[in-house]
Amino acid sequence: MSTPAQLTLLNIDLLHIIFSNFEYQDDLFNSLLVNSCWALVVVDKLWKKPIWKSSNVFHKFITTLRNSSTTTFNYANFVQQITFTSYPEVSLPTSDVKIISEKCKNIKYLTFNRIFSIEIVAMFLKNCPGLISFAIFGHKSSSLGIALRPIRDGNCSRLQHLELQNWKSEWKHDLLKDIGNRCPLLTTLIISSLVTNTLATTIVNSFPNLKGFTCNTITGAGFTILITGFPKLKFLSLEFPYISFETALAVAMDFPPLESFSLRIKSYKGFDHFARLWVQGQSFLQHIELDSARGLSDDSFLPIAQYCHQLESVELRSCTNLTDFSIMALAKFRNNKLKRFTIIHCNQLTDLGLNELAKHCKNLRKCTILGCLNISHTSLSEIVKNCNKLQDFGFTNRPRMTPTIVMELINNELENSLEILDIRSDNLATADSSVKKPYPKFDLNLMLNLAEKCQNIRKLGLRFNMVGLSPDELIQAIHKFHKLEILEILTIGNKEFKKDHIKELETHRRLKEVKFVGNSALDQDAKIYLVYRKSKEKCQGPFITLSL
Repeated sequence: MSTPAQLTLLNIDLLHIIFSNFEYQDDLFNSLLVNSCWALVVVDKLWKKPIWKSSNVFHKFITTLRNSSTTTFNYANFVQQITFTSYPEVSLPTSDVKIISEKCKNIKYLTFNRIFSIEIVAMFLKNCPGLISFAIFGHKSSSLGIALRPIRDGNCSRLQHLELQNWKSEWKHDLLKDIGNRCPLLTTLIISSLVTNTLATTIVNSFPNLKGFTCNTITGAGFTILITGFPKLKFLSLEFPYISFETALAVAMDFPPLESFSLRIKSYKGFDHFARLWVQGQSFLQHIELDSARGLSDDSFLPIAQYCHQLESVELRSCTNLTDFSIMALAKFRNNKLKRFTIIHCNQLTDLGLNELAKHCKNLRKCTILGCLNISHTSLSEIVKNCNKLQDFGFTNRPRMTPTIVMELINNELENSLEILDIRSDNLATADSSVKKPYPKFDLNLMLNLAEKCQNIRKLGLRFNMVGLSPDELIQAIHKFHKLEILEILTIGNKEFKKDHIKELETHRRLKEVKFVGNSALDQDAKIYLVYRKSKEKCQGPFITLSL
């Protein structure tokens, strides 16, 4: 007679919840052979989102689909998300892709990142009536209108997310009108074309329930129509148009309360005036991303930091006029509410601002500092020391800097939650003069201590010149990162990785993906071995590539 605990572990609904919380795919595989009930749930999880990074893997997937009628499981019904990526080394024959469209009719999320014929696209849309999200890249509008005919005819009435990227000619307004009429649940639209006033009017009239909108560029008139026409808008991403101060102020007053705002400002000088009024209605804003923002000054950012009370995520890219005053204000007003912070190529920012961030924003989960040449190890070490909930940390290496920061990670007495560590090189970076002699080295002992202290690291990016470490020593240290799944390695000086190093990586228990960066990272025998690995029907270990 089964105990209550045993009966619980045979409940299908509970098992779906339990296995959804498994961190590693390997653990799902280990659960397959426990009993038939567990196997049914695990197979469902494993097949929900297939990923093909090699032609052999894709071939096995297709072979299983072909034979699914003679197997215990109906694998085709488990597939809910398909992404046709642009991996050039993965061959996707048209006949095989047709098999997916014919058998996998339960797909809810479909993405074409590589170009297929309009017949293939239309076949998928016709055979997937439960589609919730659809994204397609790289077609001309004339052919895409035909490919999207099943959506226009009402075959995908449950569609909520539509992404149409890289169109080569003007939009066809009747296409959007048809989609809007047939897809009343659609709430997110992403397009890549210029939005004029005419197109903006069509979008507003066709998608009255839109909550998320993204475009590359928009005219001033189109911007006004879009903002005033979508009072329910929550997520917006676009390039701020060149409009008069008067128009900017009027639009700012009519802006819907957003949750996420991604904006490319460039050199527009009226953004200061816009921001002061705009923030008054943005008490629900959680994420803001400001890119290529030469027109962004402290006067623009200070009210954002002060009045957007729910703000927890900030990304600043190429904000060349922003100074430490803005970061200090962000630290002061958002303090423990701030969870994600990214700055890239903001060269007026210094340790002064980041030290304040480290002092007040101790709940940071993600921190990325790239290409900011006036930031040294001093402030980055303070972030590592104070933000013990940090899960994702990335920074640009400067000579002498990285070993000092890693030592701070190792010596921190607080519990370490770090899962992603990404260190990148920058050819423009000068040596960190704040590091005092004797200069610490990035050597084997440092790596071994890092692996012991940061035992939860799942992704490790080592894209910088690791002086003091040999390829043999690095591979030895990598085996000590027991939960590591993704690894990126730059060339180590003039030392090349060899075939034996790749074979050593093949034996790592968790490792799923390895990328060597730089043509000189591998010797000739190792490169030949990589080609051989791709040709093998059964290949042990992680997916390994060489990126030039």
